[in-house]
Amino acid sequence: MGRRGLWVSFLSAYGLEAALGGPPPGGSAYGDKAGGDQTAGDQTGGDQGGGDQGGGDQGGGDQGGIHWLGLDLQHGDLDLADVIPLLRVAERAGLAVFPRMASHAADAIGRVVDAGVQGVIVPGVESADQAAALVRAIRLPPAGGRSTGAARTALGVTDVGEALLLPMVETAAGLHHAADIAAVDGVDGIFIGPYDLSMSLGCKPGEEPVMTAIASVVETVRSTGKIVGMFTGRPDLLALAPTLDLVAVDTDVSALRRGLADLFS
Repeated sequence: MGRRGLWVSFLSAYGLEAALGGPPPGGSAYGDKAGGDQTAGDQTGGDQGGGDQGGGDQGGGDQGGIHWLGLDLQHGDLDLADVIPLLRVAERAGLAVFPRMASHAADAIGRVVDAGVQGVIVPGVESADQAAALVRAIRLPPAGGRSTGAARTALGVTDVGEALLLPMVETAAGLHHAADIAAVDGVDGIFIGPYDLSMSLGCKPGEEPVMTAIASVVETVRSTGKIVGMFTGRPDLLALAPTLDLVAVDTDVSALRRGLADLFS
């Protein structure tokens, strides 16, 4: 079972702090989870058993089995200025943070990496050339072209090691080139966007061609030994969680709507 994440699209730092409650028992586990020179597998928990990852009694009081946060800078009500306040809350709660960028813009990628996120999810990647450009944007020389300066990471405010780069496969073109994208040196894995992929294939989410396409991407990424993640948001997609390393279970919007429905039913 992959590590379970909440997709944040509108919550402010205050709202997220209120929703998560306090830090895990014994204080923040952040430093133990993502610091220093840990491998990608250590950061995502890909080697941990399902019992350790999904228990409802895990730390943080109300946060339950949430292990990471996806910050939606593309479609939500968040922008770059929201990343550091939300990141501070996540650090206190012991949660990894993976912003989904609004575009391939190198300056924006550099800013969130400088802030100290554990990884970056980049939408609409359709070729190995695009993936290679993202590697240059996220990595410091000599592996890439990102500059450094007086940021949280450089100043020692946070030490999370090298951020993961997860291009999104969410179009027919991306699906066709998934193996090439995953093979790019410096790409740590693939994050699947099943809803845009469904539209690109002329299908509805959950239809057989979409599920077959998802399975093919998972198999392709697994063959490289890299990370595979996906947004779910519906039971048939969530059922694929055992095949994934990172599972975005649903959004803050869905969590609020379900809470209101339960409260006022």
